[in-house]
This record gives sequence, structure tokens and C-alpha cells, in this order.
Amino acid sequence: MKRCIVEKEIKERIFLVGCPRSGTTFLQSLIAAHPQVASFPETHFLVATGRTWRGRWCTRLGVASPEMKERLDQFLGEIGHDEMRVLLPRSNWLIRPYADALVRILDRLTLNQGKAVWLEKTPGHLHYVDLLERYIPGARFIHIVRNGPDVVASLYEITRKYPQHWGGAYSIDHCIDRWNQDVRLTQRYARRANHMLVRYEKLMKDLQVVLADVCDFIGVAFSQDMVTRRGLATKEVVLAHEAWKQENEHAIHQKYTRFEGVFSQSQRAHIQERLAQIEL
Repeated sequence: MKRCIVEKEIKERIFLVGCPRSGTTFLQSLIAAHPQVASFPETHFLVATGRTWRGRWCTRLGVASPEMKERLDQFLGEIGHDEMRVLLPRSNWLIRPYADALVRILDRLTLNQGKAVWLEKTPGHLHYVDLLERYIPGARFIHIVRNGPDVVASLYEITRKYPQHWGGAYSIDHCIDRWNQDVRLTQRYARRANHMLVRYEKLMKDLQVVLADVCDFIGVAFSQDMVTRRGLATKEVVLAHEAWKQENEHAIHQKYTRFEGVFSQSQRAHIQERLAQIEL
């Protein structure tokens, strides 16, 4: 029997996912600026468990790994809400109580702001959609997809600039594989009723049109605050040490195309050949 902690005042629980460097923070900051939506720094709730073989093994079995509790504890410290640690299970070996705790925490943070919808953005939760749907019934998902060459260039560049935060510098093929894998996952889920696909390039071209569609999906009316207050919202969802996200502060209509500037002609040809042709 499915179970989830329910707060009557909460209207929607939304997860924003996608390949890293695809505009997830940009879209999050736009949605977070809506007066009815609360958002937060990345929780990494399930992603943290997948970073070790023990965590991956536990997750497959529905067992809570030590990393899961540690990550929720760390998240509360990052956002300055140590008092909410009382909501964490004292001792439990199943994932469900920790998923319930995550919902309690995000619900309470949202209600404390007088809002009705929350948006959690951890790009890597794309790899745990089935688990999130299992443990948080009614959850909805927004996927953002960006042009493959630009994502590969951005991943390649940013992991060299901040290797300590990305587990080392990614090779070109690693960047390609990540985009291919993540877009295939989005393809798997995109046509489900509780999933929405946003294309980064269309968002940049027709900002208000796309945002109106996003608002319709999450059940709120479009607000001009999503554009005018985006900068303020960014400061609430980006932690001080996340320097690699700072470009989100740039002008809203600035276009980023790093592909030709980062790679040689032969590297670009290799990337184009290896990127999957995926219809969405």
C-alpha cells in the first residue's frame, strides 16, 4: 500500500530534472520567483546514495543507506534549519521513512512561506524517477533538455574549472555518454501525464510562452514576477560555494554557445558523431 505524509495545504510537489549544465538552475530560478512556489538548494536525496556501491545496492533493495540520512542532515544544515532534524527517522533501514521525512521537511518549508507548491531541483534525480514516484505518490516532474553539443562543452569546461565538486574532470566521451544517457531517460518518461518536457532553446527564445505552459502544468497562473524577480530567487536556491552556478546571474536573454570555442574541429566532429539522435 502506497503511503506518503500529506499536508492538505500543499497543492503540488514538483521535481525538476535533467542532464547537468542543461539550464536546470536557470529554469528553477524562474519558477522559484513565482509567488505561490517555494524552492530550495538541491537536496541530492537519492543521488547521494548512488555515489557508492553500498548506496546503489541499498537503493535497489529499498533499503536506506547511511548516505541518505547523512545527506538530509547536511541539507538541513545548508539551509539553516537544524531544528527540523527532529523530523528525520531516528533509526530505520527502509527508504520510505526517509522519503516521508523529505516530504515533511519540504512541505513545512513551503507552508512556512505561505505557499502551496514546492519545486525540488536535483538534476541527477532523473535517474531515480521510478523511486520518487513510488515513495512520493502524486509527484510531478519537469524535464529540461538542451542541445547536446552545448551541454557537452559546458560539462567539459566546468568540470575542469571545479573538478573537486564534480568528482574530477570529465573526458569528452564521459560528457557525451552523460548527455546520451540522460536524454534517453527523459525520452522514457516524457509522455507520461505527470511529466513535462521543456526545451532550453525554446525557453530562451519564447520565455513567457514556455513559462505559461509550465505554470499550467503545475496548476498556477503565470506571474510576471517569474521574470522580474528571478535574480532574487536565484540567491535563495544557489548555495554560496556553488560558484559553477553563478552564470545564472547573467542577462536573461544572453545566449551561451561554447561548442566551437571549447573544442577543435576534429573534437567537434567526434562529438557530433557520437551524440545520439533522439526524438522527443
